[in-house]
Amino acid sequence: MTTPGQPDVTGWLVAIEREIARASRSGEKERTDDDFPWEWYRKLVKPERPWGLRWLIAGARRQARRWLPSRTEANRWLRAHSAELGSVRALLVDETSRAGFDAHLLLRVLGPWCFRHRPAVSPPIALGERWAFRDSELAADYMGLRLEWFAVRLEGALEPVELLTTEFQIRLLERFGQYFPDGVARVCRPREGDIVLDCGSCVGDMSVLFAAAVGPAGRVIAFDPLPAHHRYLDRQLDANPSLRARITSVVSAVGDATREPEEPRVDQAERIHAGFRPDAKMRFMRLDDFVTAESMVRVDLIKMDIEGAEPAALRGAERLIRRFRPRLAISAYHDRRHLVELPRMIRAIEPGYRFAFAQHSPVPWEAVFYAWCDTESAAGEDPAAPASRMKECDVG
Repeated sequence: MTTPGQPDVTGWLVAIEREIARASRSGEKERTDDDFPWEWYRKLVKPERPWGLRWLIAGARRQARRWLPSRTEANRWLRAHSAELGSVRALLVDETSRAGFDAHLLLRVLGPWCFRHRPAVSPPIALGERWAFRDSELAADYMGLRLEWFAVRLEGALEPVELLTTEFQIRLLERFGQYFPDGVARVCRPREGDIVLDCGSCVGDMSVLFAAAVGPAGRVIAFDPLPAHHRYLDRQLDANPSLRARITSVVSAVGDATREPEEPRVDQAERIHAGFRPDAKMRFMRLDDFVTAESMVRVDLIKMDIEGAEPAALRGAERLIRRFRPRLAISAYHDRRHLVELPRMIRAIEPGYRFAFAQHSPVPWEAVFYAWCDTESAAGEDPAAPASRMKECDVG
């Protein structure tokens, strides 16, 4: 039964479960297409298959999943939360976003072996030469993937850049448009003159692309808690000296409070590894505090990919979001609860936001909510001003 005010999700859920049943019956398939480093992914997320009796039991379970897909844990979760997920889906403003949302759910239930996601994307970059990365002080790989230099021209940018990244990341840009979405969500791409907060800048490749997009009048603030990541960013700027004045590097995680580390932990702070989570032994910055300390009069775009800490970071940015109404690109794949939690949080902070969604990879990673207001409050307006002064946006 549908709750008053909630969309009827019955038809949508039936269609999703029909696709789950169809894909499940096809069984697991090996992936050899070049969208993704599949062998690396298998080793990262899936243990080796057991031998003997354990292998037989595991095989029987895989066979059962082909005929009983509704009994998998992930599909039980989908059914249990279908009303909430359907409400979020109804918030999305275009069919492209709704298709991306469905694709993410199918990837969570089925995995990339049974469900193949490949959206039609206009590539935001054009590639030139590539060459090896060699550095006497820094590792030449990131989480087991080789780092390389790529000559890249970003759509709309005045100048090409030399980008230090992995071929995997290049493919996500080229074939899935990561952080440079198509359709209605194009409004959330970085634009000339923007001030961008890049939260979770990693080795700085996206910060460099953002800096190229915003041009000489723009600015990018790159937040990351690992000092090693910022040294990679420094190499990026050595190769692109015209961008150095546009990027500010901040060695800090972002969260709901500003605090210094309890005690330095240099060994972990220097390490790049899978499953990394910021902890109390690292510096944290509340974005509202940073904006106040820097006397910033506007923020135009916030990107967050911070290993599941997105809700805390949004709580720490409530004042600036109400005041500046920046465009948002918030990762939603670290915790499936975030598919419901993040849009609810954003609407609670500022009801005027509209939403899009994109699945930027062929696996359940790199799923992003894009949010924006069609109209913006004047820069510097008091967030505590009466509602009559706060021009609300049309919400689809």
